Amino acid sequence: MQTQDNKILVVFDTETTGVSKKDGVLELAAFIHSDTTTLKVVEMADPGVPINPRASEVHGYYQKDVQGKRPIQDVFDNFVGCLNTFSQLGELVLCAHNIKFDLRMLKQYGELPPHSTLCTLAEARKHYPDAPNHKLTTLVNYLGIEGDFNAHTAMDDVLMCYELLKVIEKDKGVDWRQAA
Repeated sequence: MQTQDNKILVVFDTETTGVSKKDGVLELAAFIHSDTTTLKVVEMADPGVPINPRASEVHGYYQKDVQGKRPIQDVFDNFVGCLNTFSQLGELVLCAHNIKFDLRMLKQYGELPPHSTLCTLAEARKHYPDAPNHKLTTLVNYLGIEGDFNAHTAMDDVLMCYELLKVIEKDKGVDWRQAA
């Protein structure tokens, strides 16, 4: 997937302690792609709030997994620093599966650099209405995307999202560089 017009693709994902506004981020991962560099960033963090048992059932992370990890604010600040560095090379295009959720969860830690957004969930709903559902793992299977992915770990979700984006781009002509 080639970039052009100085666009930087940032596919990212969070794993969280739950889904409410009082919940926090416990894992942050990103795949950052420019014409000259590809970078993978992933870190588990201490979210500063308890992990909801229902969230643990989904992603398999428990309090013991985040004990002794850096605070999420530090992890977020490093992520923003990385994005700021890449934004000097071009316009950031942030992409996630259900991006509104991930952006809402990150917003509590501060502002992200200026960016456009692309949501693979919205694109999949538009272009694959007959899929059994539009969960990321379902779409990966439905579209025959190959890979050894562990759903609900942030980096594997990022990689699945990136592969899904490539399929949508190839099959449906959706150009991530045109994201608003």
